[in-house]
Amino acid sequence: MMSNTASKLPASRRKNRKRSWLRARALTAYCGLALVLGSPGLARADDDEQIDARLGGYTQGVKLEKSGVVLTWMLFGLLSVIGVSVLFKNANRSHLD
Repeated sequence: MMSNTASKLPASRRKNRKRSWLRARALTAYCGLALVLGSPGLARADDDEQIDARLGGYTQGVKLEKSGVVLTWMLFGLLSVIGVSVLFKNANRSHLD
């Protein structure tokens, strides 16, 4: 004769045991899913050297000329003028002006 220990437990403990079993199953499924979905990323990370086909025929390194920061400063100046011009806006002005 087999004894069923689950039926002897109170209802609240049976629910807790079932919940813990479901949590363990869900955790196992999530870990497995993360492992399966993360594998291509690990395999792709092994490629250290990437060959650029556009530079295949050149014997020396191809580099751009050193550029200045003039355009950055001009953009900064333009944005500063726009930002400061908002300070002089009259809040009491109506749309009928």
